[in-house]
Amino acid sequence: MSDLRQVRVRCPRCGDCRIDAADVSLIVPTPGQGLTISPRVVFSCPRCSLATWQTVRWQITVALEELGAHATVRPAEVDERPSGAPFTQIDLVRWDALISDDTALRAAVDRISQESA
Repeated sequence: MSDLRQVRVRCPRCGDCRIDAADVSLIVPTPGQGLTISPRVVFSCPRCSLATWQTVRWQITVALEELGAHATVRPAEVDERPSGAPFTQIDLVRWDALISDDTALRAAVDRISQESA
């Protein structure tokens, strides 16, 4: 490893460690999320192998990417919260019955397809 491509990260167990930038993944928010969500660095500790993450400033994200870190866009769906009533055990039983019955499943898929057209 080249010392020029190493970055310092903090493991919750081991403290500060040095790791190659190519072994770091960046999770960046989608453009629509704006600056309300900070980018994250995801890595495995080189000492104890604990998978962990830490938030970083945007400037750090750019520098890490230039050093070889792989960036992944964080899907907006991660922050979505479902509306309506929570999914219950009864819903689960109904769902199981629906997907176990090919005729009922085909009818449900057809109905959804017609509604979205």
